[in-house]
Formats: sequence, structure tokens, C-alpha cells
Amino acid sequence: EFEFNDSSGTAQAIEVGESLDGYLAPKGDLDWYEFNVYAKAKLLIEVSGVANVRFGLTLFDQESASLASVAAPKPGDSVTLSRELEPGTYWARLRGEQESHNNIRDKYTLRGKVQ
Repeated sequence: EFEFNDSSGTAQAIEVGESLDGYLAPKGDLDWYEFNVYAKAKLLIEVSGVANVRFGLTLFDQESASLASVAAPKPGDSVTLSRELEPGTYWARLRGEQESHNNIRDKYTLRGKVQ
């Protein structure tokens, strides 16, 4: 993860099938990821949980419309979002459900894969 990924305009590119590690810090941090889908598919995005953070994950389409959003049940839990997608460019935004949620010690792992 590079830490200039705080908006959709500076989102970090990730290929479907890859995973990467990141930190949700400092307080109020947003992490944006951009990926392309080349054929109609059901995509699964998974984020591992970290202590003191209740993750919120939102999927956006190429028009910046929110397609789906999910939150972890409680701090420390992982979060998973699944959605059927047409070919195109999409963005995933990861944040703490409360602005005070952050963790500079433990990294999360984000994975995107076709189901």
C-alpha cells in the first residue's frame, strides 16, 4: 500500500487475484483501491481484521456511484463484500466505521478474487 491512496483520484491499482497489505492510520484514514474487471464475473473482496478497527468497505463504479457497502460486525473482525460486476473500472474504499478507529501497528490484507 502506498499512503497517497486517500481518494478515488489517487487510488492504488490492484489486479483481481492479487492481495496487498496496508495500515489504516492515522485517525480518519481512507484507503482507496482501483481495479479492472475484464469479463462479467462475481467478485469477492476480503479484508482481514485488525485490533481496534471496525472496517467499512464500499464498492464504487466508473460513475462514482456506490454499488454496495458492508461493515465488519465489530472491531477486529474481517469484512467481505461480494458483487456481480460487468466489465469496467471499479474502486473500493476502506475506512474505519468510526473516525477514531485506526491501527498503526497491525496491517490488514485486502484480496480481490473472482468467485
